[in-house]
Amino acid sequence: MPEKYTSGKPSLVEVAIVAALLDPKAASSKNPGPVIRKAAKLIDAVASHLPFKDLSTHQQRALLAEHAAANSREWREWKMPMGSPMLLSELADTPWSRYKSVREILDLLKRVKFPKRFRQLGAITEAAYRLALKKDTERAKNQDRARRQKSRAHQVSEPIKRNRSRTKAA
Repeated sequence: MPEKYTSGKPSLVEVAIVAALLDPKAASSKNPGPVIRKAAKLIDAVASHLPFKDLSTHQQRALLAEHAAANSREWREWKMPMGSPMLLSELADTPWSRYKSVREILDLLKRVKFPKRFRQLGAITEAAYRLALKKDTERAKNQDRARRQKSRAHQVSEPIKRNRSRTKAA
């Protein structure tokens, strides 16, 4: 097993590279601390879900090649390359997030069939989150529409009976 997976901590170089990818301006500023901490959290979250950490290099390459096409399609479909990823806990703390807990966000992602391997990363981009919200709204509308159609179909269509109890006085 490679040393970087057994040591438990990412190297400083890995953290610096991820920080530079997340926010290049902040990483090169006079105070890069927040983006460095965010990068370290992201690396820790991702490393705990690596599906191939116990495989040889050859097996890792085979597994990655097998999933590359599906990942690429889903990655683009869910707008993951658009913007920097944020942890679900950070997303819950943002003022524009509709859901204020990680559990609620995970429930949303499950409802809209957000890929499990991306959910397990514990990170999402703002664009992917907004797409998930849009899909959830569409799903709810479709369910409501189907419920109303079903309700209409099951209504008993009987002619209106008129009250004939009134008799003409002769």
